[in-house]
Amino acid sequence: MVIVIVWYILTELGSIIENAGKMGDPIPGFLQKAIALFKGTVDAAGEKLTEGK
Repeated sequence: MVIVIVWYILTELGSIIENAGKMGDPIPGFLQKAIALFKGTVDAAGEKLTEGK
C-alpha cells in the first residue's frame, strides 16, 4: 500500500516538474535527477512486488 502511495506522489511530482519545464520555468538539475532516481527506484520495487502475480 505504501509503495503505491509513494509511486503516485512521485509520478505526479514528476509530471508537475515536467509541465513546469515545458512552460519555461527553470528546473534545477539536481531536482530533475532526484525525481528520476526516486521514480526509477519506486518503479523497480513495484515491478519486483508484482512479478509473481
